[in-house]
Amino acid sequence: AEKAERQRLAKEAAEKAERERLAREAAEKAERERLEREEQERLEAEAAAKKWPWRRKKGALEARAKKRQEEEGSSTALAVDHRPAACNVPFAYMVSPNCNKIAKKKPAFDVKKLTDFMMQ
Repeated sequence: AEKAERQRLAKEAAEKAERERLAREAAEKAERERLEREEQERLEAEAAAKKWPWRRKKGALEARAKKRQEEEGSSTALAVDHRPAACNVPFAYMVSPNCNKIAKKKPAFDVKKLTDFMMQ
């Protein structure tokens, strides 16, 4: 009876070790796949940057702006949404296509607030 008990315990220990080994191998495989995927994405990004250098500049500007915003911890606008001083001139959006694009995306003033203020 003692011998059977020892054999049963040894068998359970072997099964447990096998399950742990399989779990460890699965985790290692998942980690390898994740690293390969990240490496592939990095290589694709580098290839795209070589093919389209203007995208690399824009991406770098956005990344720096996001990093700066996170460091400051404030809700400042990204450098891409920055309004140049020339676009603050009245009717500049009619002359400059860049100011027109900015004015459509982010108006200089809130129309509702302005009309409420004028009606008081």
